[in-house]
Amino acid sequence: MKIRPKSIGIVGLGQIGGSIGLALRKRAPELRLVGVEPNEARAEKAGSFLDAVSPRFDALSGVDWIVLAVPVRTILALMPELFARFPRAVFLDTGSTKQKIVARARKLGPDFRFVGGHPMAGSEKGGEAGWNPNLFQEKPFFLAEVWPDAELNRAAEEFVTLLGARPVWVEPAAHDRRLAYSSHFAYLLSALYLLQGESGSHLRADFLGSGFASVARLAGSSPEMALDMLLTNRENVLGEVRAFKKALNSVEEWLEKDEAEDLKKWLGRSEALWKEMGSLD
Repeated sequence: MKIRPKSIGIVGLGQIGGSIGLALRKRAPELRLVGVEPNEARAEKAGSFLDAVSPRFDALSGVDWIVLAVPVRTILALMPELFARFPRAVFLDTGSTKQKIVARARKLGPDFRFVGGHPMAGSEKGGEAGWNPNLFQEKPFFLAEVWPDAELNRAAEEFVTLLGARPVWVEPAAHDRRLAYSSHFAYLLSALYLLQGESGSHLRADFLGSGFASVARLAGSSPEMALDMLLTNRENVLGEVRAFKKALNSVEEWLEKDEAEDLKKWLGRSEALWKEMGSLD
């Protein structure tokens, strides 16, 4: 078993998978990098920085590590198959929810060398449009332990550091609960906002400024990736939706009754919280 890899296979060359390949090529040129990608045009472009790219999993034969950079439900479906085919490999995923993935890994048994992962990096740009060798630079990369394996866990930290990211260990349940607010619910708000603009015929370019762009940006994310994160973190996201509905009812009431003081107090608290958070890139 090779913990520190000489070769790495990346399943899925979307924004995250492709950026991992670029980061590794830049920071560890001695590694052999293999990609699995069914999109022919994308695979051809990835050939400029990967040693081999194929639509078939056979390309992963002999690699030391396999990184699963595909939507969460696809990760869950692939884990048993790829473990059966490549039992000596170490696995890491990049999915934005962790509870179901870690539970599936544990069900496969301690011989399955797996560490859950999630880089807090990326944008609404999908596929090769989002490739960036510096995407992970100084960004948190969450890691979730499956088995108490100190050597494997240290190797996962080294891998994350190699990408330029900061390894941060998390409990899967806490990760999913917090991401439900900071990422998954944020995407829903963005989608709702943009679609409301369409239904109300408000999407006129002359009237859309930086405020619109700030709120609507996440709506440009891949629907497939977004659907998976919502469905695999359903209960936590529902909790955020229900809390939002309650708050929205209060705002509606203040506006209906022209309750300026209550509205001002609420908006003032929002401003104060933003300043407390400091500048966020």
